[in-house]
Amino acid sequence: IPCGVPLLTGHSCDYACRYCYIQDWYPFVPPTPSELSGNEALLSLLYNPHWVPSRDFIILGDVCDPFHPNLVNRTMEYIE
Repeated sequence: IPCGVPLLTGHSCDYACRYCYIQDWYPFVPPTPSELSGNEALLSLLYNPHWVPSRDFIILGDVCDPFHPNLVNRTMEYIE
């Protein structure tokens, strides 16, 4: 069963939710957008031999809120 490929729109988060697991990897600080442009992110997916566009999902925000005010522009770039 395909589960999808994570596409990170940013790193870190400052919401500090009580249930959050990312504090093990990142401090609770304002997130910064991913350095990859939308075209670069697309190329990384197309070159990934484990991703099948007709079968697999793209997961946005598995370690941060993709619609955090600091990340929304990058997220929308990736969606477009």
